[in-house]
Amino acid sequence: MLKGKLTEAQMQLLRTSRQQSALLENLPVGVLCCKNDSSYSIQYMNTGFLHMTGYTEKEIRCTFQSEFLQLICPDDRKYAETTIREQLAQYGKAELEYRILCANGEQRWVLDQRSTIGTEGLCGCILVDTTAQKEESEQLRLNLERYKIITDQSTDIIFEWNFAEDTVYFSPNWKKKFGFEPLQKSVTHTLLEQGHIFQQDKAKLKRAMQKALSGTSFLEVEVRIADSQGSYIWCRIRASTQYDQDGSPIRAVGMLTDISEDKAQRQQLLEQAQRDSLTQLLNKAATEMQVTASLAKAGDTSCALMIIDLDHFKSVNDRFGHLCGDAVLTDTAVALKRMFRVSDIMGRIGGDEFLVFVPDIDPQAALKKAHQLLQKLERIQLNNSEQHLSCSIGISLYPTHAENFSDLYRFADRALYQVKRSGRADAALYSETFSEQAAEDLSVHEERRITHADRLYVDSGQLLQETFRLLGSTADIPSAVSKVLEALSRWFHATHIYIWEYLPQQMVYREAFEWNELELPNPQQRNVLHCSSMDAMLDAAGSDVLFCCEDTDALDTELGRELRRQGVSSLMKCVMTDGGQRVGLLGCESHRRQCKWTQEQKKAFRQISDLLAVFLTKYHQQEKLKQIL
Repeated sequence: MLKGKLTEAQMQLLRTSRQQSALLENLPVGVLCCKNDSSYSIQYMNTGFLHMTGYTEKEIRCTFQSEFLQLICPDDRKYAETTIREQLAQYGKAELEYRILCANGEQRWVLDQRSTIGTEGLCGCILVDTTAQKEESEQLRLNLERYKIITDQSTDIIFEWNFAEDTVYFSPNWKKKFGFEPLQKSVTHTLLEQGHIFQQDKAKLKRAMQKALSGTSFLEVEVRIADSQGSYIWCRIRASTQYDQDGSPIRAVGMLTDISEDKAQRQQLLEQAQRDSLTQLLNKAATEMQVTASLAKAGDTSCALMIIDLDHFKSVNDRFGHLCGDAVLTDTAVALKRMFRVSDIMGRIGGDEFLVFVPDIDPQAALKKAHQLLQKLERIQLNNSEQHLSCSIGISLYPTHAENFSDLYRFADRALYQVKRSGRADAALYSETFSEQAAEDLSVHEERRITHADRLYVDSGQLLQETFRLLGSTADIPSAVSKVLEALSRWFHATHIYIWEYLPQQMVYREAFEWNELELPNPQQRNVLHCSSMDAMLDAAGSDVLFCCEDTDALDTELGRELRRQGVSSLMKCVMTDGGQRVGLLGCESHRRQCKWTQEQKKAFRQISDLLAVFLTKYHQQEKLKQIL
């Protein structure tokens, strides 16, 4: 009976031993039993250790002679050996990290936790693979280092707003920028009460703060903040919200950027976009906008709208050339500026048409002013010949004839038609006394003038203004750029128009945006252009930024032959610059016909490339900031 019980106990011990062995074998860590000799000879290794290293038990015994020290990365071996011995001698256990060699050639980080076993000169060892944590830690270190480099080199201000404590931390750049210590406590109650935020910007800043508190993930707002001298600085505030484990918002981390220069640059671009590039008068769209705004404030005050049409201007271009025509237009603009007040609105609204809106003037004074202008313009000589310029002027009155721009323009145009039917070179106020035949002739005249204006005149200022509107009215710059390119294709009669971004380290232009009406041959060969190739084009054209070839058949070079193989008839490329630094390339091509681009169109092409450069540079900077935040 006793013998049977002993046998049963032995069987129970055997089963327990097998269970423990199975447990050790299936642990997701490496388990070792090593001698405390010079090489830490392995006495036992579990399956988890073999999976970790990729070796078989036989390979470890044959290749490494079961010496664990040989499995440690050579660069870490001395450190590991010394640390293990010192810690075991002092504490009877050791804990450290190092790299081990794997069968596939990799080196994996492990956390080694070991302790001595009894007095038999053995130690038990558990190895945990920490490679993933090490890589995450290294990535975090690199990100923090990159963040520090960016913040150290930047004048931007980093801030962190703790919602629960209602406190905010600002980086030292705040005091450098504004000249005083920033607010730190009771942000929601005192920030708007202080006099540093521009009064008209307080409401939108308050809305932005409420959105952050309610959990909006990302927000952006532009406000003006006064420095210690009382001068307001335009700032863009960007913030990302952080959440706790329950998804509740706990803080906002962000960046405050001085955008005063950007605002000034945009204002300059807007003003440029509103100007006719040749005469520097307002373009058609800006003229209408400003006249409409002036009419809204006119009340009962008498105002006059004049349309000035240069007589037989087409014949001037045909006889003396476009350079002479441009000079006449410029001289006309100078005469208008000298004749009228700064407060009067002057614009070029067509190829040979100008508009002047004069507030606070009575009818007779308006007519007298028009006749004075006729005399002044008659002094302009045509190409130094004995011929002189003449013009016709039609005038309508507010509020006598109409109270909106459209009707005033229409009535002034009818008065202009009366002058032309009477022999030109005169001025007239609008009158409702028209013969029936004159009314029929006028209908045909207006239809022809609209068609003629569309064909004759490309309002580059209007194009610039539309480009500015598209880019400035949305945060989705890539989508806006695509719309701009499509619009440019119509203005420049292009079948393919594109933007290539400049990569300074590789010194190449790489395709970034395009509008393509046709299926281009060999597109894979067209998406990179070496900087040296573009510079060679500019040298050949004798220009710093613009290369224009209106007839590739006349280009007897390898470039010309390559363009003809691609089916390009006309080509124009312009280097995009921002702050004197090249940032990209704007190009347009025509595959259907040869394009005769005017000097005005070329100038507009350069201006648009500069406009695109500013917006794309700011867009890329903002995207980098978003990644940081």
